[in-house]
Order: sequence, then structure tokens, then C-alpha cells
Amino acid sequence: MNPVISVALENQLEISTLQNHLLFESPRVLFLDVSAFGTPRELATRVRRILDEIKTIRARNPAPVSQARRNAVFERNTIDGRVLDSVLGLMGICR
Repeated sequence: MNPVISVALENQLEISTLQNHLLFESPRVLFLDVSAFGTPRELATRVRRILDEIKTIRARNPAPVSQARRNAVFERNTIDGRVLDSVLGLMGICR
């Protein structure tokens, strides 16, 4: 992600978030949210540079890198919902 973020910043794009919406997906999927001011042509040109960088990276590394670890999913956790209820001041609905 660092090269892609660098291209975004070099092109005056403001990064608001880098996030994943999915857990344990393979290959890994990340979303980079950017914003900027300019004409549609200027903005499209800046975003195109990000897409070109991604294309360059994929050409060097055609096989996706998987960092998902399925064995990291716990069958049972130690979260006590009552503690969360007391901190939040309300009762959760998942019981």
C-alpha cells in the first residue's frame, strides 16, 4: 500500500481512510478513500496515476499476496457482553 499512498499524496489527493470491509478474505482487499478539489479531468488524471501504480505493482507481482490467516479465527472468545453493557450503559441485543 505504501507506493499507492505515496502516489496519491504526490498528486494532491487527501487520504481519508484505508480500510478493509471484509475479514479473512483471500486475496486481501483494501479500500483507499481519497478526496480532492479540481475539475473532473484533473481529478480523473490524479486517480489514473493511482491505478497506473497498482497496475505496475501487479505486473511485478502477478500472484496476490495472501495475509489472511484462517486459523486466527477463534471458535470461542472471552468477551463478556455484560462488561460491554455496563460500559455502554445499555443492553446489547445479541444474547
